[in-house]
Amino acid sequence: MKILLAYDGSEFRGFVKNPNVLTVEEELTKALEQVLGCAFSMVCAGRTDAGVHAFGQVVSVAISGSLNASEAKVKNISESIDLEALKKSLNSICPESISIRAISFAPDNFDARLSATSRFYHYYITRMQNPLIRHAWHIEKPLDLKAMKKATRFIIGEQDFSSFCRKDNGNPEKSLSRFVMRASWELVDVAPFNLPSVSKSFKGVQNSKGENGLKREQDFKGLYFFSDLFRKNEHKNQLLRFHIQANAFCHQMVRSIVGTLVDIGLGKFHWKDMQKIIEAKDRSRAGQLAPPNGLILQEVFY
Repeated sequence: MKILLAYDGSEFRGFVKNPNVLTVEEELTKALEQVLGCAFSMVCAGRTDAGVHAFGQVVSVAISGSLNASEAKVKNISESIDLEALKKSLNSICPESISIRAISFAPDNFDARLSATSRFYHYYITRMQNPLIRHAWHIEKPLDLKAMKKATRFIIGEQDFSSFCRKDNGNPEKSLSRFVMRASWELVDVAPFNLPSVSKSFKGVQNSKGENGLKREQDFKGLYFFSDLFRKNEHKNQLLRFHIQANAFCHQMVRSIVGTLVDIGLGKFHWKDMQKIIEAKDRSRAGQLAPPNGLILQEVFY
């Protein structure tokens, strides 16, 4: 099966299971065990870190049946699953910070991580001191957006991103070469309410008109978006949105890139320094690490 889900990562110590801490995988596993009543294995497309959110996380679930199930019974279990009922059941069990958006059957060889061709992330930055905007990095000082955009051009293409990645202690020689397909900044205006959140339940009709006449895109429990929330104009209530898509990302890559670009916007680096930072292949040459709360796994492509 292929599960598309969203979650507010604020309370979780990442997606992957870790002993004695709350994770998305642990909560999803408990819900699946309760509903399916059989053994299964799970793989996620993006191993998001603690505090990182997702709108388009993908999980593949391979059902292996109950502990004493025969092969024929396993096949019967898979074919007899009512996907819509399963979605509703999982949403009723999972905490409101996790929303199952969709469930579909997938080919036997489908792997959420290995079958993916690229991942797409958003990162949000705000200059507003607004408690309703929780999923964004608050930076009071003005940023030179033009310099940040110029520096962003250097990260597009296939190259070694060692300067922006936390190396794997278990495999320090692992390649950190990645192909960035697109990366850009967008200046947007935010309405006076929170960014997409799964902090409370909301029941509504799909694609109906919401508050203030804005279009509501309701396709899963507890998480709703307003498609007209962001409007391009020069407004004091500024929100910066960073887009980046790559075939894969190494650990902390997006947050390190954003932190370095912010340092360029603050004048700590010249925009031309970005090329030198990349070529150095040295994490100590790059800028700060952006906090996790502004990062969202937006979509995974197959």
